[in-house]
Amino acid sequence: METLIQIRHISQLPYGRLMELYSQDLQENARQHYPKLSANAALIAAEQDFYGFMKEVFFQTPNACLYVWAVEGQWRSALRLEPYEDGYLICGITTEPAYRRCGYAKRLLKSVLQQQNGKLYSHVEKLNFPSLQLHENCGFVKQQEWAKMLNGEILHNFWTLCHGK
Repeated sequence: METLIQIRHISQLPYGRLMELYSQDLQENARQHYPKLSANAALIAAEQDFYGFMKEVFFQTPNACLYVWAVEGQWRSALRLEPYEDGYLICGITTEPAYRRCGYAKRLLKSVLQQQNGKLYSHVEKLNFPSLQLHENCGFVKQQEWAKMLNGEILHNFWTLCHGK
């Protein structure tokens, strides 16, 4: 059985499941942000940073939601959705590495699209062809050749994609 899970508060968030799902992203962040620490210490620091962000920033944002696609109770894919300009911004789409290219992210994204009214935006790195294809297959269109992050920073190596009116 496949299920869409909505998590709107940190108290609903199983820490271990979140860290497992984002493990590859966290390992990359650990290497990038903590190069002088051992691999294990860097990973712990990256996990603490991510959990702190989720607790102190993400879940403090009104109407923010973590969506998870689960299969037989096992988390396969996730994304964050938070208010952005005149709609919502999809952030942090990830799929557990062993289950990539199985359609879980697509089913997750389509399910979230069915639940939302209005515009949805996503920022995708220009060279992330699998993510660009995923978004285009779900009806997103390229809107601009840069991304304005939630903190106002402009990133020129990203596309801003839009879905909806």
